[in-house]
Amino acid sequence: MPSPLENQKALLEAIRKAEESWDLDAIVALRTSDATHELLPKTLDWPVLDNAGFKERMAGLVPVFQGNFKVFLPSLPLQAVAPC
Repeated sequence: MPSPLENQKALLEAIRKAEESWDLDAIVALRTSDATHELLPKTLDWPVLDNAGFKERMAGLVPVFQGNFKVFLPSLPLQAVAPC
């Protein structure tokens, strides 16, 4: 069974791969069912989106960024958390 730290690292790697490949199905699958997406600053007056709205908005960006987008994960201070 993987440790909590190994789970954190695996999740970060899954997010990196999904974001880098612009695999919207994989990105949304990694989000909670009640996740929202909000663009800032709020003065732009963009609506807060659920997962379906997020996927629709991001689909328009795929042709712009796909193939030219890299995600770099800096050294993050991950730590194992003891189960409650």
